[in-house]
Amino acid sequence: MFKVFFESGGVITYSTFGKNNYSIGVKEGAGGTTYGPFVFIRGKYINDTGLRKHELVHVRQGWNPRWWFKSKLEKERAAYKEQIKWYPERTREENISYFAKRIVEHYGFGITQNEAEALLRN
Repeated sequence: MFKVFFESGGVITYSTFGKNNYSIGVKEGAGGTTYGPFVFIRGKYINDTGLRKHELVHVRQGWNPRWWFKSKLEKERAAYKEQIKWYPERTREENISYFAKRIVEHYGFGITQNEAEALLRN
């Protein structure tokens, strides 16, 4: 499967190849990634609005010089704060806890769960 569309200044691609759900440019354990204006999302997340909105934050960051010299943690914080808004089946606190855990486990920032949750609350 391969689909392409445009949204909010980004080129969104959904792709799935093979039994491992491989998607071009997306690292193992991630649902999507952004390279400049190009967003690559695994096909199994085609209906995940929160993930798409997260990646589009990174597209906007790439176009805005205000973000060019900010840390990866600051960029991810902004993207996850947007993503948190798109899962009404969970409470805001449940979303904060869930995405704070992803930040702690997948990025190597050297922060605790509590520190990550505090970043997402503020």
